[in-house]
Amino acid sequence: MSTSVHDEWFEPPLADRPIGLSESRGEVTDAAIGLLTLIGFILVLVGVWSSLVLGVFYLRSHITDLPFLGQFFGS
Repeated sequence: MSTSVHDEWFEPPLADRPIGLSESRGEVTDAAIGLLTLIGFILVLVGVWSSLVLGVFYLRSHITDLPFLGQFFGS
């Protein structure tokens, strides 16, 4: 039995080999992608939290205007 037929068994798995355009990327490009991902994540968090805070203030202002609901929420 020849081992040349099963040479692919001894190659590293796909995760260890660069695929596609990742072969030509440098450290600067990887750092830029990481930085842009971090900035995007921070912007999403700020957007979500500000929406929640504004939504709470909006709902609270309507609850305090209604006497029936206001008495249950301590306003």
